[in-house]
Amino acid sequence: MRAFAVSAVVAYHLAPGVFPGGFLGVDVFFVISGYLITGLLAEEWRAKGTLDLPHFWLRRVRRLYPAVVALLAVLVVVSALLDRGALAGSRLTIPLALVYQTNWWFIFHHVSYFARFGPPPLLLHLWSLAIEEQYYLVWPPILLLLLRRGPAGRRRSRAATLALVGSLVSAALMAALYHGGASVNRIYFGTDTHAEGLLLGSALGLLAPPGSLTARIETRSRVLLDRAAAVALAGLVVMVFAVGQASGFTWTGGLMLAVVLAAVATLVAAHPASTTGRWLSVPPLRWLGTRSYSVYLWHWPVIVLTGSQGAFPLTGVTSLVVRLGATAGLAEASYRWVERPWRTGAAQRAIRARMERAPHLRRGVVTTCVGVVAGLALLVALVPAPAAPAFTHRTRSLAASRPVTSVPEQAAAHPVDLPLRMEELRRRLLPSSLPPWSPPRRGILAIGDSVLLAAEPALESVFGKQITVDAAVGRQVYTGLARLAQYKSAGRLSTIQALVVDLGSNGVFTPADMTELEQLAAGVPQVVLVNVRVPDPWGPESNQTIASVAHRPGFAVVDWWKASENRALLYPDGVHPDPQGAAVYAHLVDTALHLPALQATG
Repeated sequence: MRAFAVSAVVAYHLAPGVFPGGFLGVDVFFVISGYLITGLLAEEWRAKGTLDLPHFWLRRVRRLYPAVVALLAVLVVVSALLDRGALAGSRLTIPLALVYQTNWWFIFHHVSYFARFGPPPLLLHLWSLAIEEQYYLVWPPILLLLLRRGPAGRRRSRAATLALVGSLVSAALMAALYHGGASVNRIYFGTDTHAEGLLLGSALGLLAPPGSLTARIETRSRVLLDRAAAVALAGLVVMVFAVGQASGFTWTGGLMLAVVLAAVATLVAAHPASTTGRWLSVPPLRWLGTRSYSVYLWHWPVIVLTGSQGAFPLTGVTSLVVRLGATAGLAEASYRWVERPWRTGAAQRAIRARMERAPHLRRGVVTTCVGVVAGLALLVALVPAPAAPAFTHRTRSLAASRPVTSVPEQAAAHPVDLPLRMEELRRRLLPSSLPPWSPPRRGILAIGDSVLLAAEPALESVFGKQITVDAAVGRQVYTGLARLAQYKSAGRLSTIQALVVDLGSNGVFTPADMTELEQLAAGVPQVVLVNVRVPDPWGPESNQTIASVAHRPGFAVVDWWKASENRALLYPDGVHPDPQGAAVYAHLVDTALHLPALQATG
């Protein structure tokens, strides 16, 4: 079952269009984890009449922490050497990963798990470990209280009932808080809204812990078990191929359905009388299942670093082979030399034995460990993000380009600088410091993401040196506003006549973000916002927020959504403007500004 779960997740991350529901594999993990861990706690209570919570938490740390620490150490060094942008983007998530709080960071900063444009966060996948460990910090003490109170014969069933009710409440909360694309991040990353799998697994662990199941059952019962497992597994497979994050069904009952199917399959797989358990115990699945934790840890960084915007960009069949091979190799190394030795205690025993044989080495070992930790911390804190490279533009007129329908004549009147090729454009990263500032006093500042970046050459053709474009691939709304706050703190917003903002393609532009923008832009004579065209569910919500200021004094909205209905203006990804689209984009911004004196002459 672990093999099935991790295969679904990896397949989703490699090909979300083919396996749109593969992310449900995480919920299969949650069910399995809840079932096994709570089953072990129930057996401990039966045997000892109490739960040793400190020892339980120590086992969890020993089971999970060494592999995570090894992952972070390797990623810090690799990204510091080869992908400083990825390291700069992980400065805060690295320490949060060590205390299992990344899910709430992603919620509060509107980071989307399902975004398809821009470089994804290097540690995005650790959100699930955060939820799991937060759950295991809270659930065992509650379980201990429940097992200590009430009639002895009903304590376990009462605790199971509470877990089952909690699972339903979590699913209901997910459905109640779902309000379209913008709300998906909150309900997907939230511990409260995404605990149904853990809670349902815990209920099963109390009612039917693995040690209580017997192989001596009637043939009819065995057949029913296997049929139930077959239906459950078939249902999960169908959901992997048919259910996606854009469907409201997923968040208003679909995910809970997947959890129930996973619970049925897990319970049957654990039953010693079932044939399903033997089928799922074949060597390849057993190998993958025992290494599923390490596979999960390593597969995502491998995918990010070998993606089109990563340190080792790969495409085609080569990409698939290298990614799967690297993931398998790293997972095996992590399992064999990190995960298993620490889990079994072999690593601790070896260290103690070494210290006892050579006491004089203790100080050196401690010093070395402190030095390594300090060095990694300094890399995380001090390695700068790469400065944005200068563009090399080639100029040609639109007359030399392929014909485009519905392009305003005014747009074609300006020469257009071709943008970089898309793979080069995507490697443009957020610089850590502000660029040199030398525009005329009545200049324009444009803040945005890769859509603005694609239109930069055309904007420079229209406005010349009057415009400063600060754009970065994958820029979220909150990072764009933080960038704008840098300009404001430096006193640079007081020198401009107009501000152009193009954000909301990589995550929802919320009303709270708009309020912050208005505060930052106070005093700027004119603010122009460009709405977005993305196939993701937050696109309409971003546009709704942007449209809300269209009639306010000093604000204007460029309707790029409508203009880009002509797909001849876009690259094949359907999001970024091609050279002709960039010309239209620049014309629309020019028209919205109503500042003819700012246009480049000649």
